[in-house]
Amino acid sequence: MRSKGSLLVAFPVILVVACGVGRDPGTTITLHAPQPDIVAWGDSLTGGHEGNVNTGDYPDDLAMLLAQTVHNEGIGGNTSTQIGVRQGGVATTATVAGGSIPSSGSVAVTFPTGYEPVTNQGPQNGTTGTLLGVHGTVTYTPNGLLFTRDTAASAVAAPNPAPFVVDTPYANDLPIFWEGGNNWWVPSQVQSDIAAQVATVKAANYYILSLINMNTSVLWKTGSDYPRVMALNNALATTYGAHYIDIFSPLIASYNPSLITDVSDYNHGEVPTSLRAIYGSGTLVDAIGASDTTLTVTLSGTSPTPGEILTIDTGANAENVQISSVSGNTVTVVRNFGGNDTSHPAGAPVTATDPIHLNADGYQIVAKTIDAKIAGN
Repeated sequence: MRSKGSLLVAFPVILVVACGVGRDPGTTITLHAPQPDIVAWGDSLTGGHEGNVNTGDYPDDLAMLLAQTVHNEGIGGNTSTQIGVRQGGVATTATVAGGSIPSSGSVAVTFPTGYEPVTNQGPQNGTTGTLLGVHGTVTYTPNGLLFTRDTAASAVAAPNPAPFVVDTPYANDLPIFWEGGNNWWVPSQVQSDIAAQVATVKAANYYILSLINMNTSVLWKTGSDYPRVMALNNALATTYGAHYIDIFSPLIASYNPSLITDVSDYNHGEVPTSLRAIYGSGTLVDAIGASDTTLTVTLSGTSPTPGEILTIDTGANAENVQISSVSGNTVTVVRNFGGNDTSHPAGAPVTATDPIHLNADGYQIVAKTIDAKIAGN
């Protein structure tokens, strides 16, 4: 574990001359100013703890490696724009129902689509900020967003959409941005949103993390969308230089060569199955042949979900399949998705993994890659 003092920040060094008993009067003690906290901005990849087994998140791992506070500001489903709104770099406006902020209590508000400071996935306690000079909190309800002012006062007319200026309690922290997982297919928007956030940074440094792909054939390196993700990563690397951290390559390189499914993942140019979030495990109910695409499984901890990856069997017979549709415990799958496309006996073990998120082992690799970057600066 590296000490906090190894994180480079532009804070002054305080020199103290000590003349205590038993100490050379000329001894100089160097005291370093406290380091700033780190804030991790992102979506569910930053939020972490997907799956039911071996879960984790990279901000907690990074906090342990650096021995300092790392705030986890990852909210599932957020685009780079919604992250930017919460962070304060991307502007948004609110339309107040009825054209007036009441003297007390809550009022319904709407935001431009994609520019909401709160969604159904969070932040759980809402987002605080100021609307037409009134400070309050925007929260999510099943019926829409509400703005609740902090203190009672005169009603305020709000006939038109007005800026909602979010609070920025992490403005002086060192930020890490991991964004674009939910809107990478609009690269100009991702780049614009990140640039707007970087423009607000007050800390001595900041970092941009690369995107990673999900386990689906169009995002393998032979797939149609792989070049688009790589082009966005290359653009971020070019724009941000030493502030850019490639976490994609270390994750791919961390495949387990003894797992036939991981070897396939490596050849596909994607994060290995062994580092993906695990949702459940069980067995194959009936034997299947090498060409069968319908199978029945029993799973504990989860129900089969379209898009999930099922790893059937172990050792040389292990095979990854992708669920395309579900009817109870019977699923239709895409075969030849990794490993050995072969027959499997009834009772063969089955593991369900997420095609997007990481498990604790994957997040530790992300944290260690960031830690190494900070240590090298």
